[in-house]
Amino acid sequence: MKKIITLVTAMALSVSMFLFTGCDFSSLTNTKSEDATSIVTLSINPEVTFAVSDNKIMSVSSMNEDADILLSDVDLVGMDVDVASSLFVEMATDNGYIDEDSEDNEVTVEIITEDGEEDLENSIKDKINSYLRNKGISCKINSETFEEYKTEADALGITVQKLRLIYKAIEINPELVKEDLIAMDLSEIMQLISGNMNKFSFGTLKDDFFADRESTKSNI
Repeated sequence: MKKIITLVTAMALSVSMFLFTGCDFSSLTNTKSEDATSIVTLSINPEVTFAVSDNKIMSVSSMNEDADILLSDVDLVGMDVDVASSLFVEMATDNGYIDEDSEDNEVTVEIITEDGEEDLENSIKDKINSYLRNKGISCKINSETFEEYKTEADALGITVQKLRLIYKAIEINPELVKEDLIAMDLSEIMQLISGNMNKFSFGTLKDDFFADRESTKSNI
């Protein structure tokens, strides 16, 4: 089965969480005091999202159970994002998510940013490629074109990059509403993602969130 790694990155500026959600999630995350300037997502079957500032990882959110397992004993905070990306691919390979004997492995690099896209993409690709070459693993690396979002984005009057970020934000925090996010600019959405990451991590935190929400509904 073809295994796809997706890296999502985007530039972000400071925005208060109170302005959008009515509550401050920052105390519930591992995000450092400085604002994230990029969001990076790696997906194979394990999927992880990093908040990044000056090429350093500020906070980490596993997006599914497989990523929870891979990251259970690893702290990537403070690492360069390209190094952490390569390490995540290495851990995925060691756990069988990338087949060292297959020629059908595929890596897709998806970047959303206001500037500096080419340098960041090349840095991440080069580091992952170096690991794959050293292991003798056959793997094709592609760049995402966002074609699947074009029709809807055109209808909404926004860019395909912004629409992709909106869906990423909702994936991380299911309480967010698409219509509200459309009214925000790209950098605000990126900062919102950064502020919500660890609160809505897939494992215990996310499970606890949905359990609490269902309990609240049943008591209404």
